[in-house]
Amino acid sequence: MSNIFFTTEQAIVGLRLCHNVTNMYQTIQLIRIDERTQDLLILVGTEIEIIVSPNGKWRFDR
Repeated sequence: MSNIFFTTEQAIVGLRLCHNVTNMYQTIQLIRIDERTQDLLILVGTEIEIIVSPNGKWRFDR
């Protein structure tokens, strides 16, 4: 297992997004770093995936 850490930008944006998601009473199923791309992946419910790149830019995938 390699040592993979969040970037500062990913940590700030990821925490803000998780806060917003839980304010909408949605469950967060998984938070993980993709070892290949270094993206932060947040799985919300069963269908919504939020991807946060190392520079803090984020997007939704369904």
